[in-house]
Amino acid sequence: DRNGKYHWFLFRGAPLLNAEGEVMKWYGVNVEIDAWKKAETLLAGEKRVFEMIANGAPLKGILEMLCNVVDELTQDDVMVSILLLDEDEKRLRLGASLSLPEGWVKALDGVSIDSSERNCGMSAYLREKIFVSDIAADPRWADYRDFALSLNLRACWSSPIYLSRQKILGAFALYSNRSRDISPEEERIIDQFSHLASIVIERKYADDALRKSEAMMAQAQKMSRTGNWVWNLETGKLRWSDEQKRIFGFPTDFEDLTFDVFMETVHPDDRAPLLRVLEEAVGKNSFFDVEFRIVLGDGTIKFIQGSGLPVFDDAGKTIAYMGPVMDFTERKRVEDELRLSEENLRKAHSDLAHVTRLTTMGELTASIAHEVSQPLTGIVMGGNAGLVVARLA
Repeated sequence: DRNGKYHWFLFRGAPLLNAEGEVMKWYGVNVEIDAWKKAETLLAGEKRVFEMIANGAPLKGILEMLCNVVDELTQDDVMVSILLLDEDEKRLRLGASLSLPEGWVKALDGVSIDSSERNCGMSAYLREKIFVSDIAADPRWADYRDFALSLNLRACWSSPIYLSRQKILGAFALYSNRSRDISPEEERIIDQFSHLASIVIERKYADDALRKSEAMMAQAQKMSRTGNWVWNLETGKLRWSDEQKRIFGFPTDFEDLTFDVFMETVHPDDRAPLLRVLEEAVGKNSFFDVEFRIVLGDGTIKFIQGSGLPVFDDAGKTIAYMGPVMDFTERKRVEDELRLSEENLRKAHSDLAHVTRLTTMGELTASIAHEVSQPLTGIVMGGNAGLVVARLA
């Protein structure tokens, strides 16, 4: 058009033939399909973005993809930036940008959330869109005007990225190298992509938080020798945490877990009692808590404590059980050693008491012998003296 903007059109034509089959002229229709092509581009872009999220792509790569899609939908003079909130510092950090001058990209990183800051910081602070059509004349750009104009930035339109008015995630901005008002189409793009960016950022943060939580839980399970499991009653399939697989001697990538596989690990003497506990719990849809032994491939015996809770569907039917297991082999060993130590201590006490009794009896015997021997000695001496006298007489 006259502004140098490209538009998409669909031409359809057909020849007009005379009786001899000669082309007399052509006729047809010409339809502008600019809006349809943009909608197609937007849909394809959204699809690419969500595929990247599903595949675990880095947040920076996803945001760069968003910038590329925006670039396809906007005029040639438009440049894009996405800033992310650093909650600790209350500043905006660069998430991604496209076509912006390098000097401005560096200046964007670390913008504070402030009512007096340039567009993005002000937009995040006020939680509203800030549209500046002429940076050279707008007083809000007084501190950055000369720098922006030196980089040929003439207009800026910013929008906060948030989940709610209370939760700011960042800011989305379009720049132009011409002083002009934002077009209705560009404003729609800002609204659409601010919303899309909020989904991307929040999903990524949630995934990161989940991975961190799972890593912490895995570490906690490893330290406490505790695993967790889910037992699907309809399929018989089991889902175990990595720590439970380690407890039972399975590799962490082993997935072919069934109830029968589990029962094969149980000590032969404990299988029947364990089955009775499980059948009773499933029959009553009740909680269970049970101790049993397992035997590893190398013959090692472990002592296990398992608990389970029923999981119900919407109709109230029990469809699964889930719960924790704990390896208390070490505790069992310590308890056995302590029990043995107590038995040894009791035996030592008994032996000491016996020795004490024997010692006491010996002392008593010696005492009695002493007490008896004293008068007997006197009697003997007196008798001997009498015999001596008798002989002398």
